[in-house]
Amino acid sequence: MSKDPKDPVFLARWYRVILDESHRIVGLGAWYKACMALQKLQGLCLTGTPFVNKLSDIQSQLRFLEVTDEGGLAAESAGFAVRGTRGYFSKVSAHVVADLLANCVRYRRKVDVIQLPNLEIKTVHVRQTQGEKVIHEWARSDIKDFDMAWVRARQACDHPFLLMGVLGQILKEQGLDADVSSDAVDMYGRGLGPDPEVLPINLQPFARLFGHAYVSSKIRAVMDIITGVPEGQKVLVFCCFRDTMDLLEVHTKKLKIGVDQYHGELPTKQRMDVLDSFANDSCMKVLLMSIDAGGVGLNITVANHVILVNPWWNHCKEVGGSSETRRH
Repeated sequence: MSKDPKDPVFLARWYRVILDESHRIVGLGAWYKACMALQKLQGLCLTGTPFVNKLSDIQSQLRFLEVTDEGGLAAESAGFAVRGTRGYFSKVSAHVVADLLANCVRYRRKVDVIQLPNLEIKTVHVRQTQGEKVIHEWARSDIKDFDMAWVRARQACDHPFLLMGVLGQILKEQGLDADVSSDAVDMYGRGLGPDPEVLPINLQPFARLFGHAYVSSKIRAVMDIITGVPEGQKVLVFCCFRDTMDLLEVHTKKLKIGVDQYHGELPTKQRMDVLDSFANDSCMKVLLMSIDAGGVGLNITVANHVILVNPWWNHCKEVGGSSETRRH
């Protein structure tokens, strides 16, 4: 959408404006401001996830719909949040908001509207090797920044190779003067991992695990699922990290299985080409997708199986991603 106030889309007075995936206007950002600048007689918001992170997320959508209420909860100057609750409702205000939403929200479940195939959900528990456990524990506990430690621990669960880019920084934080940047191998190198001498003593026996040629427990589990899918069926694989997608692509191609990637760094046309190829090319069996770029708004019903490699911090994204394969 253009942000130029002189653009004809903002000068026209529309009878009805419909926002698909309307939860994207959460907050007071550019999307919200652009949508609010549209002149309209009627507004309609369509979304499967009206609350992305907290209940107050719906406030911007109510403002777009020009909802008014005696309590002022939909007013721009009013906040849903009880002071000190960081955007979450108290039990009392939750009842007030529920009454408000009952007058302006029409809830439709998929089972109420259309008949969809049954959804079978399986949780695969992956057991790490001893070396992977040591690396994971090191990444999780030896870093002062909790948020960064959490991310690195998640990366270590996928494959120790994902830590190569930050290994030098981690060692520096620990007071070690080793340089692993010149020793790290890229995706097209030998994939044997760094020289053990540049690693902390407790990691030296597991240096080869950092090489991309090593098949981690999680990568192996994903590949086992993919190879177990019957011929003629397709698999959509959601990942949080680009490096994980690269690793999965390498190992999938080794098995002579057609595979492609869809992520936010691809130009729009290339994204469309990737989706078209996955839908129409019988040889293209696996699509590796960034959950952030493809978690909402797509229609990929050609896929029979969905693999979530990493749990996402927001369960709504996981539901949205898996729902893309169950539409008519």
